[in-house]
Amino acid sequence: MSSICYPVLGVVFLLLGLTSGYNLVDKGDPAHHPSCLTLCSGSTPPDTWSEYGGNAYVDVDIKFCKFVTVPVVTTSLRGESQHWLTRGAGSIYNINNHSFRVYVEKDNQAYTEARLYQWSLQYTAVGYIC
Repeated sequence: MSSICYPVLGVVFLLLGLTSGYNLVDKGDPAHHPSCLTLCSGSTPPDTWSEYGGNAYVDVDIKFCKFVTVPVVTTSLRGESQHWLTRGAGSIYNINNHSFRVYVEKDNQAYTEARLYQWSLQYTAVGYIC
């Protein structure tokens, strides 16, 4: 898995908050100081997909990000072919500050095609580390 984790300037989080409708900065709680915000991103290797009724899911480990709260996560699917025909890549399940899961559906063929076409899940997580 390739990944990166780094603090980001408050301006980026202000823009993120304005565009997503989700306010990451709670000025009334000192535990959620803007300097504690971190952005982590990465991608899963193509061989990490598991089968679920012909479709596929992937569990993503984000422990290295060291979030102390549940982050805001966005995802996208990348691959050599057919990934644009799927459903579910942007739906996050079982999220906590250490991991999350994504299910991908494509006419009960997602598992086979995920491996055949080298699909990987790209993700960005924004959350607090202190």
